[in-house]
Amino acid sequence: MCPTKLPSARVRQILAGAAQIRVLVVGDVMLDHFIWGSVARISPEAPVPVVEFERESFMPGGAANVARNLAALNAATELYGVVGRDGAADQLKSLLADHQIGCRGLLGAAARSTSGPSDKAQPSLSVIMAKVLLPNHCWTNSRVRAGSREFG
Repeated sequence: MCPTKLPSARVRQILAGAAQIRVLVVGDVMLDHFIWGSVARISPEAPVPVVEFERESFMPGGAANVARNLAALNAATELYGVVGRDGAADQLKSLLADHQIGCRGLLGAAARSTSGPSDKAQPSLSVIMAKVLLPNHCWTNSRVRAGSREFG
């Protein structure tokens, strides 16, 4: 199949149309956490890089990222999902407000935590990807989890 190029006038028409619609996003919302730093060596305990912490950033993830992308196209966006009653939920709601995303449909549940890549409630396999050396030269608490078993 040969890709077809869209004329720039059609792209402008599509983008202008996005500003005229309202979108409801329903799904698993999460707060993505990124750690930035430089790598100078490999850990002697495991074949993973040692990252010297420089900074961290947070972004809406999962369905919240979909809502952020729609809002970037100027579509009026409302997000529905379940979050915990925790600091991560507050931080996520603040980020959503920064992007003019309606979050009245985010329900806070005391029995759960806000989803994220390090959420211990996730059943997926997770392993140490890197060891992080913080500015005070302390290591982060690193654990390896496989399913419901935790090691280390």
